[in-house]
Amino acid sequence: MRLLHAETKQFAEFFGQIPPYAILSHTWGSNELSFKDMEQNGYIPTLKTDGCCKQALEDGLEYVWIDTFCIDKSSSAELSEAINSMWAWYERAEICYAYLSDVPPGTSIYDDDSAFCKSRWFTRGWTLQELLAPDAVAFYDGSWGLIGRKNDSRRVRGFSELLSRVTRIPHKALLDKKKLRKHSVAQKMSWASHRTTTRVEDTAYCLLGLFEINIPLLYGEGVQAFIRLQEEIIRVSDDETIFAWGFRRMPGQHASLFSTSPLGFQNCGSLEASTPAAGSDIIPSHYSLTNKGLHIEASLCHLYMEGGIAELIRLNCSEPGWKEDGKSLALILNRSPKNPMVLLRSCGAAPLIVPSKLFLKSSSARVYVHRLVGCYWLDEAFSGLKVQSSLFGDKSKWNIRELYPPAWRGIFTPDTMVWHEPTTNQVSNRQNILFLVNEADRPNYVIWIDYIFHHNLKNNLTPHALKCRAAFVEEGMTLAEVMINKKKGIDTALDWQEVLDFGHSELTMQLIKKRESGFDTWTLRIEIDDKKTLSMR
Repeated sequence: MRLLHAETKQFAEFFGQIPPYAILSHTWGSNELSFKDMEQNGYIPTLKTDGCCKQALEDGLEYVWIDTFCIDKSSSAELSEAINSMWAWYERAEICYAYLSDVPPGTSIYDDDSAFCKSRWFTRGWTLQELLAPDAVAFYDGSWGLIGRKNDSRRVRGFSELLSRVTRIPHKALLDKKKLRKHSVAQKMSWASHRTTTRVEDTAYCLLGLFEINIPLLYGEGVQAFIRLQEEIIRVSDDETIFAWGFRRMPGQHASLFSTSPLGFQNCGSLEASTPAAGSDIIPSHYSLTNKGLHIEASLCHLYMEGGIAELIRLNCSEPGWKEDGKSLALILNRSPKNPMVLLRSCGAAPLIVPSKLFLKSSSARVYVHRLVGCYWLDEAFSGLKVQSSLFGDKSKWNIRELYPPAWRGIFTPDTMVWHEPTTNQVSNRQNILFLVNEADRPNYVIWIDYIFHHNLKNNLTPHALKCRAAFVEEGMTLAEVMINKKKGIDTALDWQEVLDFGHSELTMQLIKKRESGFDTWTLRIEIDDKKTLSMR
């Protein structure tokens, strides 16, 4: 380990017996002093580094470690060793100085809009481990005035709770390593979800220590670094929250077993890993990563739809209170048309909260879940079809709580939701779209679009015949319950109507067919009309 002598400003290298040292946590500026600069020109004083050395000497420490120049970044081997050792180096430091250069002296820190709470230091990926790894962290403003200490016994609740609020990390996890280790993979990922790094690969590399993982550094691999991190985590952990990325997030166009960034775990801060108790109806999962994908044994429920069978797979994780409320978290996976033993997680297929009772009669099966995007009809939804309604939009009280298939690339505008086409011929020519609507002051209901399509000359799928119906559902009912074990199809699952009567108003659905560029296009117009207005037409 290369350290800087705080008084002489000379480097010293240690192998084994490392003396006590202070370590600096900061955000990089544009003209940072590098190892090469030090080798060529010697130490150049700056407010940041001088302040660090001065504070270390006042604390009775001869040595400091500062990442800007204590690592020779021209050596890939040294850089790789340093990044894989970073957590340990911060953990072994006598004290970590968190230098917040953008916080003026005398700042009131407890305001949410204060310079402290909005400091860039709280938005950077690397500073997460620099906050968590050391036992002692002292925060300083831009003039090296003490702001507070993470473990200050005189006001530990006040300052550490402020840190907890700003970082979204539980108070006990900040102060106790044993408590920190008990938090789930998804929870830890959520702490990094609002942080960024200059290089995309560092999004993964800055989390190695937090997950007690070591991987080779491959700058240039892009988001694959974060996927490699997750692959390595599941080799040593049975925490299934890692598969819960996308929970409570709007569906996007990415689809695979793994998330491409911590942002996928943004809303997983309360998601805890769970181990099934003895005698529980929950089947504990056993899994390993193979060249075919994730080989997993888990509870499966069949979802019957036109166009194929999907599987609902339960994840062994939950939020507080779910067990008492009979809730579980599950993923919708679709069977590959090429290999029925391989399941695919498709675009927009976010984890769903479903009633635990769905799995009471579920079967245990060993299946493969492909790592990459699902190349199936659920990857994208369907061309030539638009759904228009004044009920869409941010100001609407209309809430599409669930949608199936999940693999839609919906584009919401104030009045239009569009499905785009898949470019595959490995699909059934009859498909369905269901969306469950939760609306203020009205009962919940499901809208079902049932259609047949054909391949046009461009090998895109074009709707040929459509019909649309709707039905009321009980409060709290999910689409999974509508679809589960309906071997006769969903025609008999609910009391489907062409018009839904709410009493003073009714839901109407109008299909409009047009011929454009030699192909049929369909527009489904959905509105809720007041009956008085209807009678005046």
